[in-house]
Amino acid sequence: MSKLNEDKVNNEIVIDFHQLRNPELRESFLSAFGHMIKGLLGSVFGPNEPPRTRIMGKPAEVHAFAQALKDEGSYIKTLQRYDLDNPKTHKNKAKLKNSVKKFEKETGVKWPFAT
Repeated sequence: MSKLNEDKVNNEIVIDFHQLRNPELRESFLSAFGHMIKGLLGSVFGPNEPPRTRIMGKPAEVHAFAQALKDEGSYIKTLQRYDLDNPKTHKNKAKLKNSVKKFEKETGVKWPFAT
C-alpha cells in the first residue's frame, strides 16, 4: 500500500444544482453552498490558485451561477479599488443585483451574500 501524498489530495468543489430537486439532499446542499462560494471568491482575492471546481445542473442554472459569481468578484474588486460612492461601484452593484436575481429565479436558491 502506498503512502498518502498530500500533493495528491484532490481539493475539488462540486456544486450540483440537481441536488436541489431531491428534497432529502436540498438542506445539506444549501448549508454547504455559501461555504463553497466563499472559498471560490477567496481564491480570486488570495494568493492561492482556485480549487478545481465542477458545476452541474441545467445549462441555465450553470450559466446564471457563473455570471453571478463573476459579477460578485467584479463588484468586490471595484469596491476595494474605489469606494462605495464611486459611479463604477454603483454600476457593478446594479449588474450584480441583476445577476443574482436571475440566479435565484433559475435555481430557486437564495444567493448567500447580501447585494
